[in-house]
Amino acid sequence: IEGKMDLGELFYTFNMIHSEDVRYVCPAPIPKKKQRLLQDLAIATYQATECRDFARVDIRVDANGAAFVLEINPLPSLSTEDVFGIAADHLKISYNRIVLDILDAAIKRYGI
Repeated sequence: IEGKMDLGELFYTFNMIHSEDVRYVCPAPIPKKKQRLLQDLAIATYQATECRDFARVDIRVDANGAAFVLEINPLPSLSTEDVFGIAADHLKISYNRIVLDILDAAIKRYGI
């Protein structure tokens, strides 16, 4: 199988977060039907891998519109310099509130 090994800027790294060339768009400008399909795929992936409390599912959509799960990260970065803050902004809650909500879910699960 031949492939392009030097992915250069196509390979996402944490250093790219600080790049002026990277622009995050949240929510994604996609049709509601596709949004629901991606949400269902993320939830099914989360449940199939038996994650608890919080995780990040990375999904890519090809040129034909087919969605593919790249990975699930059961312990994604909570850094304010990462994309986590974008999710809090989109949900219109503070960074502290979303972290406390995650902790509350774990506390409830453990019956503490």
